[in-house]
Amino acid sequence: MKIPCITCSVEILPETHSRNHGRCTPCFRKEFKIPSNRERLNPFFGQDGFGCITHYFDASALIKYFLDEDGSDRVRNHVHSCLKARRSHEIVFRTTYLCFGETLGHVKNLYRRRKISCNQYNEISSSVLKSISHTFEIEEPRIGYPPTAARTVEIVHKYGVDMSDAFLIVAAEWIKKEHQYLSGGLESILVSADRDLIAAAKNEGVRVWDILLEATP
Repeated sequence: MKIPCITCSVEILPETHSRNHGRCTPCFRKEFKIPSNRERLNPFFGQDGFGCITHYFDASALIKYFLDEDGSDRVRNHVHSCLKARRSHEIVFRTTYLCFGETLGHVKNLYRRRKISCNQYNEISSSVLKSISHTFEIEEPRIGYPPTAARTVEIVHKYGVDMSDAFLIVAAEWIKKEHQYLSGGLESILVSADRDLIAAAKNEGVRVWDILLEATP
């Protein structure tokens, strides 16, 4: 059950209410003059009125970023071009711990099946881990929080997708609500090549970039 922010009355999660002294995240930051991590790192943030859009990567999109597959060049070119142009438009690449785990598991499976060498396995795994600090951010709702868990299970039963995919849809919904102020009302975008996940996400009103069929988000 959500609780209203004491400043603007927007409904927020109980954990946010407790953490932010009764306020939503934007009101908390305004009240106590606390810049976000993105604002600390980017001195141009807040100028010219631009905001922050989350591109939420699922495991299939992460795999295409780190491995050479159909659509890999498209994903890499998009990420690299956005990272170079952040002064004009802020795009943040995010994912979940589950998706990172799936990606590492996929790489390990390729090595076990002798599809890649030991050196390739070590190199790719190292790139995945290093990317957490300089390319992808981990930001997600607490999976053990009862409403989050209930919503995840609801999506699993509704569409037959696995738990990780269902949680990603919940995370995309959550990030949009948590970052309304920073995004200027813009939608978060789920990035995927998984047909079942794409169909389920679209049906739940989540904006999706289908990296196999669409050139750009």
